[in-house]
Amino acid sequence: MIYRTFINPTARKGDKAQGILAHRFPQATLLPYRVDEPADALVVCGGDGTLRRALNLELPKDLYYLPLGTVNDKGHLSSGKLVVGDTNLGRFSYVFATGSLTDIGYNTPRSAKRRFGRLAYLGKALDSFRIQHIPAKIQAGLLVDEGEYTLVMLLVGKRCFGFNFVKDDLPDGAYLLTVRTPSHSGLIGLWQLFWRYARVFWVGIKPDYHRHGIDLVRADRASIELSHPVHWCVDGDRLTTEKVDFVRTPLDVTMHVLRKRKKTITSPTV
Repeated sequence: MIYRTFINPTARKGDKAQGILAHRFPQATLLPYRVDEPADALVVCGGDGTLRRALNLELPKDLYYLPLGTVNDKGHLSSGKLVVGDTNLGRFSYVFATGSLTDIGYNTPRSAKRRFGRLAYLGKALDSFRIQHIPAKIQAGLLVDEGEYTLVMLLVGKRCFGFNFVKDDLPDGAYLLTVRTPSHSGLIGLWQLFWRYARVFWVGIKPDYHRHGIDLVRADRASIELSHPVHWCVDGDRLTTEKVDFVRTPLDVTMHVLRKRKKTITSPTV
């Protein structure tokens, strides 16, 4: 069996990839990814951003994901058919977001993440927790809205930034979450923002939710238009655009999430 590998050696635990793969795939030929050569499966080793970049390659029927990053939100899933977000900027695995706190995904130094793990995000979160004014026109499902937002987030699945905050029975749903800019500025506005974020991430909400300046809807398709280009956190990477066209897309690819202490693998699932 020929398995193509897509490895990020700079991921938090990326230096362990080769040793783990040698143990997990003892009967396979492991070769670096090449777009012009076929493979029985693709093995991706790294964090959420590494997985996003791999999803934009030509994929075989089987994709093995060894989560070696800091948060690894997609690594908490069970194995199964892969569902992604497809946009005008390419595919993503779980989050496409802009606004308050989202920049910690791509601004936290790699050295800090390697040393402190998830705790490295806390210092950046204190600097990033601020009110933002993002004018946007949004259409997602039955939701058609226009206004100023401090958070705009597309999700594939119910988990993001380490929180399972979407309360829904759908196993592979896609969602649009928005948080409006608070009506006050200064400390009062930050207090409003804090409670809105607490309601979403710590308590959790069910779609369709339209209260307290928060909207959460199921969205197999969505369109977001901003007045100017902004930075987005896309699975932990930074992309810049003023327009996002989104489609929830099931792929004819089975993703197998590897656990470091499971049994070895000799062939892909057919």
